[in-house]
Amino acid sequence: APRRALPQGLRRAMASRVKEDEKNERVIRGLLKLPANKRCINCNNLV
Repeated sequence: APRRALPQGLRRAMASRVKEDEKNERVIRGLLKLPANKRCINCNNLV
């Protein structure tokens, strides 16, 4: 069976989601580099 193209709006929504996920990952990676985030909040071990 031939594959049908996704509707334009759905393609845009999916692209927007991927872009937002990438932005969130950059933010999280930046937060992980902060000295205050080097230790586990529960057990105080280095992570």
